[in-house]
Amino acid sequence: MRNDRVLFFLVVADFILVMLTFAGSFLLDSTLPQPLRDFTSFRQSNLPHIVWFPLWVGIAVATLASWIGLLNYWWVGRILYVGTWTAWILLVAASGPSVTTAAGATIETLEHLVGGAIIGLVYFSDLAKRFDQAELDVATG
Repeated sequence: MRNDRVLFFLVVADFILVMLTFAGSFLLDSTLPQPLRDFTSFRQSNLPHIVWFPLWVGIAVATLASWIGLLNYWWVGRILYVGTWTAWILLVAASGPSVTTAAGATIETLEHLVGGAIIGLVYFSDLAKRFDQAELDVATG
């Protein structure tokens, strides 16, 4: 299979896994034991969560833009994608402890694997030249 088709399928898989992560969180949190449900509901209503929420939204919007950039082979798309992953990792680390179900953790792990595959594909395969070529085309006009 050609790498450009692999990239398309990986970006679509990344999008689907993100949507499944959100859906799984909302649908499966009720299966958690009561103390853990209390912890998750408390976290959603406290001040730090309200402060972090705009940053989460910003990362989500930037990720959507990076997916569009990756599918159009824009040189900024891959930089934005790595930047959003970096910002997401830092924000998760700064947000403190979290609780998730086993299914939610599995979906998140798959999402991380797909994200790593996308980064590897756009930087370390022959597809990287396509992003560099697009940069050259813009520079030489």
